[in-house]
Amino acid sequence: MSKYHYYFRSGNLDTFAVKGNCLRGPLCSMTLSHDNTGVSPGWYVDYVEVTSIAPSRGCRKINFPVNAWLAVDEPPFGTASRGVCLCDEIIRDDVYAPS
Repeated sequence: MSKYHYYFRSGNLDTFAVKGNCLRGPLCSMTLSHDNTGVSPGWYVDYVEVTSIAPSRGCRKINFPVNAWLAVDEPPFGTASRGVCLCDEIIRDDVYAPS
């Protein structure tokens, strides 16, 4: 994203690149939270799309539907967790399958 991009604005699609350790297995959960800073800290999240890139495994894209307002003064109180472990083939009520 450009240094002039206004993050977390209504209607925006914000993109972030994050480096991390290699995953030992498939990505099956994520937790999204914020620190409640800024003028208007609450924001609505439709989904989080993660593209995992590994030199030996290629790319894998997974979509976690969130559909939640992240604000400290209303549920889910600034944190949303979503997950699905396809290898278990068990999806609990609080876990959402990728679209």
